[in-house]
Amino acid sequence: MKTIVMAVFILAVSLLTGCGKQEVNGEVFVVTQSAGNVKLGLVTVSFLTDEQYKIATDSNTASYRQLLYTYKTLDSVIVFNNTRDFKENLRLYAIDTEYAQIYLKRGSYGAYASGLNDAAEEKKQANKCLEILSQYKSFSANNQVNVLVVRQFIDGLKDKIVHDKTDADGKFMVELSKKIYHVYASATRQVAEKKESYYWNFEYTPDGKKLFLSNDNLYPVPE
Repeated sequence: MKTIVMAVFILAVSLLTGCGKQEVNGEVFVVTQSAGNVKLGLVTVSFLTDEQYKIATDSNTASYRQLLYTYKTLDSVIVFNNTRDFKENLRLYAIDTEYAQIYLKRGSYGAYASGLNDAAEEKKQANKCLEILSQYKSFSANNQVNVLVVRQFIDGLKDKIVHDKTDADGKFMVELSKKIYHVYASATRQVAEKKESYYWNFEYTPDGKKLFLSNDNLYPVPE
């Protein structure tokens, strides 16, 4: 009798400690226009709970503001910083270009080349800031979840979020409870002179099947 009771007790403990978690295997890949499959390695696939996702997407909650101020990723902070950086980079671009022209007139070709390089770098940074600002405005205009903010929220609290990074074959594995999660991942790929960006942001409940992040469930990002 004691043996049976002990066996039942051990079984109950194992069930409770397992909490019904199951192994979820998946792959991240995209299909090109030429019908080729491109496996995406080193992509972090995150699984946010409802509570975490709400914090990451609701800019009106106090907890969201507090958390993202901590990690300096609140919308207004990001937009303000990038607007400031954009203007500052443009100002430096103008100064560096002006100095480069002065150096050229003096015959200081080395300083001229250096000035042009500095100016080119400042212009590059300014354009990058402008691109980020444009993306933020596009998300807002389309009433979409700003996946840029979600990504930064995840980066700030990564240790508290279930996640895994894909291997060279684009494969990943996590252990999840039987409940609703919000899957998030982002990746980039260089195609000739163009860099393509991919985002995934969708609801998911573990069902025992392999999870694919591909063209079929890409999150639409405004141009």
